[in-house]
Amino acid sequence: KNKLLQEVKLAKHTAARDVADAKIKGIKALSSDLLNVVDDLEHAIVASSNSGNGNSGKGVEDGIKLVHGNLLKVLDTHGVRPINAFSGANFDPLIHEAVSVKVIDNAEEQKEETIAAVAQEGYMLNDLILRASRVVVYKDK
Repeated sequence: KNKLLQEVKLAKHTAARDVADAKIKGIKALSSDLLNVVDDLEHAIVASSNSGNGNSGKGVEDGIKLVHGNLLKVLDTHGVRPINAFSGANFDPLIHEAVSVKVIDNAEEQKEETIAAVAQEGYMLNDLILRASRVVVYKDK
C-alpha cells in the first residue's frame, strides 16, 4: 500500500512537471516569434523619428502595415486567427458582440440581425474564442 502511494505521488509530480514544461515551451515559442515583431516595431520607431528629415510619412505608414502583417502571421502560426466578421454577415452571438444597433426601416435593403459594421476584430485560438468581434447590428424599427 505504501509503495502504491509513492507511485501515485511520483505520477502526480511527473505530470505536473510535464505540464509546466509544455507551458514554458509554448510561451518560449510564441515569445521568440514575437521578438521579431518587436524588432520591426523598433525599426518603425526609428523610421518615424527620421520622418522629420524630409522623409515621407508614407514610409512610416508602410512600415506599420508591415509590422501589423508580421504580427498577424506570428499569431496565425500559433493558431490565433481573426473571426471572419464583415458587413452583411449574419450576427452570431457565439462569436459576435453587438456594441451598437443601426435602426433600419423595412424599405432598406439590409436584413435585420445582420452586421452593419465591425467596430473591433475578434480572434480565436483554434476553436476557443479569445475575443468576440465587436459589431454594429441592423435592427428593424
